[in-house]
Amino acid sequence: MAESYSIRILPTAHKSLLRAPLILQRRVRASIGALAADPRGKGVVKLKGREGYRLRVGSWRVLFVIDDATHTVTVTGFGPRRDLYRL
Repeated sequence: MAESYSIRILPTAHKSLLRAPLILQRRVRASIGALAADPRGKGVVKLKGREGYRLRVGSWRVLFVIDDATHTVTVTGFGPRRDLYRL
């Protein structure tokens, strides 16, 4: 059985998540939790032109980096598509 990954959320991503509507927060937290079991699962897309991956939750995106050496998924950003990729 594969080892599960730990989840780390950067403070800026956490603040963005707290500003989102409550129903969206619940959906995002469930999606992030699923990354612990399979960080490259269904719906995860490798970013082009920069390091990391993205997960779509409705019209919002969760950006994250996977570290296979330490079995850690670090959430680096969260927000609507139009704003998130400007970072």
